[in-house]
Amino acid sequence: MSRSTRRLLAAALTTVALALLLLTGTTAYLLSVAEPGMSGVAVAALVGAALALAGLWVAHGLLDRHFDELEHLRGDLLVAAGTGTELPRYWAEPRRSADEIRRVAAAAGDAIGRHRLARTTLDARLAVVVGAAAEGLVVSTETGLVSLVSAAALARFGAGGHLALGTSLYGVFDRRDVAEAVSRARAEGRPVQARLRTVEGEPVAVRVADLGDHAGFLISFLALDTAGEAAVYHDLALHDVPPETVPPGPDTPLDALPALALDCEATGLDVTTDRILSIGAVRLHGCRLYRHVTFDCLVNPGVKIPPRASAVHGITDALVAGAPAFAAVSERLRRLMRGTVLVGHNIGFDLALLRREAALAGIPWDDPPALDTLRLFAALRPKATQLELEAIAGELGVDIGGRHTALGDSLVAGEIYLRLIPLLADVGVRTFGEACRFAERPRHLVRAQRAAGW
Repeated sequence: MSRSTRRLLAAALTTVALALLLLTGTTAYLLSVAEPGMSGVAVAALVGAALALAGLWVAHGLLDRHFDELEHLRGDLLVAAGTGTELPRYWAEPRRSADEIRRVAAAAGDAIGRHRLARTTLDARLAVVVGAAAEGLVVSTETGLVSLVSAAALARFGAGGHLALGTSLYGVFDRRDVAEAVSRARAEGRPVQARLRTVEGEPVAVRVADLGDHAGFLISFLALDTAGEAAVYHDLALHDVPPETVPPGPDTPLDALPALALDCEATGLDVTTDRILSIGAVRLHGCRLYRHVTFDCLVNPGVKIPPRASAVHGITDALVAGAPAFAAVSERLRRLMRGTVLVGHNIGFDLALLRREAALAGIPWDDPPALDTLRLFAALRPKATQLELEAIAGELGVDIGGRHTALGDSLVAGEIYLRLIPLLADVGVRTFGEACRFAERPRHLVRAQRAAGW
């Protein structure tokens, strides 16, 4: 139920309550004046009116809660539709909602599940077909990241983890040989036969095919005995790269906004004295998160790490002893940040840390534009009391992984942001400028962050 409708309902119930109170009071007064002996009846009438008013108030509260739950379910459905994920598990909890809302959630969850099952079944069938091929198959991105590998390829080159999904192809084959074969395939516009040397110097006869606009290539070769599981392991989304960044403006739609989810681990929470220990970031664009376009590094702070900080994130003096200083990693970070909006939970804290590290290193620094997922969520759910990263992730159905690591927290914040986009659009917040203004609504949070120097 919209806020305006709720206000109308509240006004109607208030009007009924006042009218009932006025009518009862007037009747009681007339009875007591006309018939002094009727005072007991008048008191009973007033008590009845009070009980009726209490009943109306309880009914209003129940209705308000009921429609809150419906709005919450609608928001989760928007998130599920926008991200292709399941509804959060709490909709199946008996005490969560009224029975009819749980039935609606169950029906919607079943529909989403059937769609996901159909897609998963198709992927599984394709995997079986490719895995049953007589040749070993390896697909690589332009940078040499393995995005598909068949069981036959693993049987030949997978020993010791040298060839696996997400590893570098150049841990198996000589980089120059691969580059030459790919270049020939592109020049001739067809697959070519080649001999690639392994890193141990063994020549392997292969067939190399260019994947064209999909930015990568396929290597196939004669497999060994393939008796066993016919399988293929793949994540072809690794071929996707974010579009070229164009500096965003106030009118840039959120579903086309270049963004970078970022998180820092530090020696403490005082941005005027504490130092960065680790930086993690992952690239987003619109409603896509690119898990393979990341930044993840330890930073040597040049100071001792307090044990209380190590107890939280596990970073010790020994771990950062050989790590680079901030100045050595700042340029790579700035290149990844260029043209994007920073996104994060309490992102002002991370910005303040980065700003201070740049100043200490004598590096020029301009704060990039940013969106705080904490503020956005608080503006969307003003009644929410639990605003920690874990609580918001649980509310939006985001799995927590790698908590209190910079990259892990940036991935969680990025997933939260993606789930906020359809919820923001639902309340009319569709551009970067509108999101910035919307994030100013939870004024108590804004004041607290600014008081902390964020």
